[in-house]
Amino acid sequence: MSGSSALVSLRVPLVGGFEKSIHAPTLEVTHETNAKPFGAIQVAWGEEAQTARVPWPAHVNVDACTARIKKATTLEREENLCDWVCIVAAPRRESHELDVHELARRGEQLRREAQGKDAQGDRAGSRHALQEAARACRTCLQALHVLHPTTEAESSVDDEDAKAARTAAMCLVRSLEHIGGDDAQEELRAVCAPLVAKGLLPFDDPLQRPAVLIRGLVPTQPWWRPTDVPMAVHLASLDWKAMRAEVLAALDAARSGALPPSAPSRQASDDGWRHTAATMAPGVNALSEGWRRIVAAGAWTELPLFAGHGVVESNCKLVPRTAHGIGTAPDATEVAFCGAGECIVSVLRPGTRLRPHCGPSNNRLTCHLALQVPPERRRDDGSPACAIRVGDAPPRAWREGEVLVFDDSFEHEVWYEPDPSLPNGGPDRVIALCHCWHPQISKDAFRFETAEAVLKQSQDLTTI
Repeated sequence: MSGSSALVSLRVPLVGGFEKSIHAPTLEVTHETNAKPFGAIQVAWGEEAQTARVPWPAHVNVDACTARIKKATTLEREENLCDWVCIVAAPRRESHELDVHELARRGEQLRREAQGKDAQGDRAGSRHALQEAARACRTCLQALHVLHPTTEAESSVDDEDAKAARTAAMCLVRSLEHIGGDDAQEELRAVCAPLVAKGLLPFDDPLQRPAVLIRGLVPTQPWWRPTDVPMAVHLASLDWKAMRAEVLAALDAARSGALPPSAPSRQASDDGWRHTAATMAPGVNALSEGWRRIVAAGAWTELPLFAGHGVVESNCKLVPRTAHGIGTAPDATEVAFCGAGECIVSVLRPGTRLRPHCGPSNNRLTCHLALQVPPERRRDDGSPACAIRVGDAPPRAWREGEVLVFDDSFEHEVWYEPDPSLPNGGPDRVIALCHCWHPQISKDAFRFETAEAVLKQSQDLTTI
């Protein structure tokens, strides 16, 4: 036998019939109970039915990919041999396709290497490592035949192989999410449904894939009624027109370089606003690297007010009325201080498209108070020209002065198609965005615990 061998553990019952399929050229036979070994086992393999008698427990090199192990006799007394027959059931395959455990480990290793390169600013190296991680995990899952819809019988895998499958499945999903791009998103959509259906991903819905999923929070739904969420009720009560005037003035000042006297002195590229675009200029105060992968086209700007475990005082001075109104909302500052979310002003330019992605956890909800939106218009498919899609629900458009509430742990995407009849394609879409706790997370200790779990598991706390 050439090449490295995959190792599959096969638990063998001491009594009764047994039949099992394996997918590896090396077989390890062990006990299922604590009883002592009985003599040896006899195996046969290959086209010429080569045989060998080996101690039990044992490692048996079988020059074949798939074999069936079937009990041939029953035990009469402890001194007897336990006879087993290994029958070749499929032609031999290449060894690199068979070592599913090594492929899963290699994929996860490459994904972690990509995170390190990303932190060092090596975008090309990170992307290459992610692509290699996805390739290794894809090969692993294809070898186990779990990447396509099958019947329950066809989709079952051995206990040991299931461990590799779960590792590879999660690694593939996270790698595709971080690779970004339309091709990666298309593959992500294709693989998530069968992997969730077969229990290889720890999610109940293929469109809800947060880094930290807290089970038992109900209802589980993409969209929420604003009247059911105290934060949304508070935002709807604010003077949104005064907030809009203040925010637009601050945005115009930042774009012109004329900062208000109350703002601290800073360079034009560090005006408190965070920017990102499909093409970034050097020296710009940008959002995280993860956000660059999400922005497919256009430009997107944020003004953080409560974020990073505290109050961004310099930014709050730019929009004091807005900051005060948001800061008095239930949970607003607490979520930000815990590191579980933010309160920001979000600006979307015409022509911007944000790719589908999931937030870090279902421990929170996201509220949007629309301050400025373009005139309502429809695309060719009938959907709004400026809108957000969450989960598999129909997309929704913003309306000035109204609040939208959704669970951003569900996959969501945003687009703003420009209107050629308007200057610059239309006005900016401007909203006040606030995160609040999921209504069922009520105890302070649990709130901080879930926030800490998110920070440990998530590399990017993403908001739109």
